[in-house]
Amino acid sequence: MNLYGIIPPPASATNLADETARHALVEALRPPKGPWVRAAWVTNSAGDMWGSDGTSASITRGADRTLLALHRQVVDAVIVGARTITHEPVPLPVSTPLVVVTASGNLREHKLIHTERGEVVVVTSPEGATRVAEGLDNLAHRVVVLDEAPVFSAEAIVTALHSALGAQSFLIEGGRVLFETFASITDEVALSVTPPPRSERAGVPDWWPGEPESWSLTSLMTDDEQMLYYRYLTGVRGAPS
Repeated sequence: MNLYGIIPPPASATNLADETARHALVEALRPPKGPWVRAAWVTNSAGDMWGSDGTSASITRGADRTLLALHRQVVDAVIVGARTITHEPVPLPVSTPLVVVTASGNLREHKLIHTERGEVVVVTSPEGATRVAEGLDNLAHRVVVLDEAPVFSAEAIVTALHSALGAQSFLIEGGRVLFETFASITDEVALSVTPPPRSERAGVPDWWPGEPESWSLTSLMTDDEQMLYYRYLTGVRGAPS
């Protein structure tokens, strides 16, 4: 699979099967040092995150999953909501902890796909902590307890994860409630948009609580399947130090 730069234009296509090219892309995706939050999801140009089958599987194609794996590789933790992992299969990252945020602690219907080195961290309430183990069966996990339930703030979540994991950079994968929770401290948005283009919002959903009109487009790529890959800096916390 090839990636083609539109903004800024590269000298040639990036072959994702080439180890040297993949390494260069990984370095380009690596967050700056210090606190950093990146939100990433696949959508159509109208901002819908689910296809006709009710999951993201029917709108993902091309290099989307490969890019998502690279995004996961360069952060300290990947964060999802409980609804995401009960709504569709989610493979555990290979080398990065997967953090599941759930006030209730009820993960009985999870569809996590276990990997040999995958690690699960559950952020939950004191009451939820008593339910986590029965929902994850024999899946190894750690529990981080917050007292803010039933609503956790993004600041409390990242502070707790920094304390528990030493994590500073985070990838938010969804769902909507989690994106809205983290919007005020989301430094970067990475959108994989399935064609055809139908909206000038380029896949940014109407419900996003920030001001996408003020975002800075830092990168736009496409691939052999004509997917569009946008990266925006939101500026909500200023320029990285």
